[in-house]
Amino acid sequence: MLNKVAATLGLLLLTGLLVYTSAYFFALGQALLNGFHIVLLGLMLWGWWGVWRGLRAWAGWALGVQVLLTVGLYIIYLNN
Repeated sequence: MLNKVAATLGLLLLTGLLVYTSAYFFALGQALLNGFHIVLLGLMLWGWWGVWRGLRAWAGWALGVQVLLTVGLYIIYLNN
């Protein structure tokens, strides 16, 4: 139980950090960032579902996709 709570809080903190850094450091337009943040929150919920259902691979995919999306957004930001 404690592991699930820790993993859930870790997902929340990672998602919060990614949302914060993208919102304040990437000036790409509010519509793009809003969509990106909704996707990040959806992935966080997907990861939580994976944690609580005991599907660690799903939680790992959710974490990986969040990080890859943020890296992709940063690459888009650098090219603008």
